[in-house]
Order: sequence, then structure tokens, then C-alpha cells
Amino acid sequence: MKASKVVFLAVCGIFLLVQRGQSNEQWAKEEFPNPTINLEACGRRGKVSWICDPESILSYESANNIEELLYSVRKNTNSGCSKGENPGFQIGVAVLNRMRSNSDESVAKTAEKFAKHLHDSWGVGNAGCDDGAVLLVSTDDRQVYMSTGRGATKVLTDDQIDLIIEEMKPHLRHKNYDKSVEVAVTKMGEVFSGKVLESSLDYGLILFFLVIVTGVGLAIYLVHRRDEDIENCTLKLQRIQDERDRAKHSYETKSCPICLEEFEPETPTKLLACGHKYCEPCLTKWLQDHSTCPICRRSSDRHGDDGTSFQRPTTNDFIPELQFRLLMLRLQHPSLITSTMVDRWSSGRYNGDFVSDPTFVRLSMPGGGRLGSGTGFGGGGSFGGGGRGGSW
Repeated sequence: MKASKVVFLAVCGIFLLVQRGQSNEQWAKEEFPNPTINLEACGRRGKVSWICDPESILSYESANNIEELLYSVRKNTNSGCSKGENPGFQIGVAVLNRMRSNSDESVAKTAEKFAKHLHDSWGVGNAGCDDGAVLLVSTDDRQVYMSTGRGATKVLTDDQIDLIIEEMKPHLRHKNYDKSVEVAVTKMGEVFSGKVLESSLDYGLILFFLVIVTGVGLAIYLVHRRDEDIENCTLKLQRIQDERDRAKHSYETKSCPICLEEFEPETPTKLLACGHKYCEPCLTKWLQDHSTCPICRRSSDRHGDDGTSFQRPTTNDFIPELQFRLLMLRLQHPSLITSTMVDRWSSGRYNGDFVSDPTFVRLSMPGGGRLGSGTGFGGGGSFGGGGRGGSW
């Protein structure tokens, strides 16, 4: 009788573990992988990422969408401290089943220490600015924590974090971790963009309605914006392909290598003595800080369209211009054009179609989301910052 009870309890225990999808592994904060270094351990298929989800708690599609949101926050916000192409706030996301804690420490304190350790060891935020934040969700511990650096905590205050966590809780209680993290990152992005979140009058029906409307509106906006980005990028890539094919017979460009827009009859243009032609606004802006041709770096003092003799490049000289055009396209559409694609397409050995290249087709699939951030964090940390957590 005792043996049968033991067997029954063991079977029940295994069934409950399978049903709950629990992992026996307890993560120590020092052992949790870094998504920008431990590429195979964070559930992002070997890509550099700002999300680490080693137990695949988030669905792959949702993680891609969240990655797109993280990239948008970095690109479309300004922390007022960092400089460069992407001066915005950075957000790292860690999702796990269970933390390893000390017996004399509360689980809430463990979550705080865990998040701040990841913040510092990952280097979230830009160095010297500490304008980053880390979102930690530990499902079996039922804990969420947001760590903020000193540059981020000026905007993402404790009160704002509390409101975001309250919006996450209904989804966390229903084990909808995809939605809870999407809501958190979306709201963090809104705060970093300058919006001040306010407490709802009712955490019941009104809150539910607002979350649904906001989520649907954001989804529609992101899909529409991505579709426009894909269409614009495909059109410009086709122009580059046409320029490449035309250069095999005649070096006569019909679009600006900088903005990649076609020359219209009313477009003012400049033909440099080296034979490279640009629309006048783009070249004028370039020459404010340079004195050479953007492509070949020869002197820009003489122009071929002012009566000055110039040396027209041969078709073999189009490779540098092809590389330059592809680099300009990558700057304009970094989520669709990678540096690997630029290198391969401009090598001189690639003769296929750009727009039908399998890598471009995959990245430009509507709703495909962003696979990996493509870059590491900026070397910031939690120094001088704050943070808040909660349970559900």
C-alpha cells in the first residue's frame, strides 16, 4: 500500500511538472547567459540579441516582435547623453523559470540583485550615460523587476515602473508571458519617448479596454510602418540592381547614390570631374564637411557639368559605387539590409538579383519581425540608478 502511494505521488508530481512546463534548473545570476556573447544559449537562434530566454518561455514570433520594439526604442528615443547614429535608451530583457536564492533572502530581493547584476554584466545603456534598463521576469518565482541606470531613472521613475508592472500583472497571472513582456517594453518605450503614464481610474474593464485598444493600435501602426519600410527598401534595392546591370554596358546613373532617389527632370544635379553624379541637395550637404567625392574620394573642386573636362569611369569602376549605394541603403533600412548582405552583393562575384536574394526575402517578409538586435549593448550599467519590482 505504501509503495503504491509513492508511485501515485511520483506520477502526479511528474504530471504537474509537465503541465506547468517547469524547469528543474535554478539560475544563479552569475551563470545566466549574456545575449550579446552567449549566442547559442539565449533562445535567439545564434543571433546577437537584447533578449535572453534560455528556456524559450516566449514564443519565437513574439520574441521577434519584442526585438523590433527594443530596436525602435534605441533608434527613436534620445537620452540626452549618448551620441551617434542611435542615441536612444537601451532595454535588455531576461526571462527565466526560476532564480537561485539564499535561504535568508526574500525572493523579491533576489530578483532585484539578479536584475541589477545582469544590467551591469551585460552593459545595458551607453558608457558614461547609464541610460539603459533591464526587465527581468522569473515565472516560477512570480517576480518581475525593472532595473534602471542613472540616465534612465530620471525618466523611468519608480512610479512609472509601478504602473507598467500593474499592466503586466493580468497577463502574468494568466501565464501569457508573451503579452506581458510586449506590454512592458511598449510602455517603457512610451515613457522613454516622453510620455508620462497616469494611473487609471479603474483597473477593471477600463484598463482591459485600454490595453486592448493600445495593443491593437500599436500592432497596426508597427505593421503599417514595417510594410512601408519594406516597400521603400525594395524599390531602392531594385534601383541599385538596375544601376548595376546598366553599368555593364554604359556608366550612366539615373539615381542619386546618396538618397537613392531617381533623377527627375526638375531635379538639380551635379556631375563631379571624376564622373560621379549626385542630386545637388545631397552633394551640397556632403560638401559642408568634406572636399572630396563621397564614392571615390577624389577632389570635388571641379564639376563635369560646368564645362570642365572630366574622366568618365568605366563599367569596371562601378563596384565602389555599388558598395557605396548598398551602404547608404543599409543606413536607411538597418532592419532589412545587413552588413553581410552588403559585402556579398558588392564583392563583384555576385550577379544574381538583389530583391530575390533569400536573405532579403526572409528579412522583408511582412510580420516577420526582427531576429536579433545585430549589435551589442553600449557598456552602461545600473550605477546611480534605481528600480522597482513586484509579484503576481
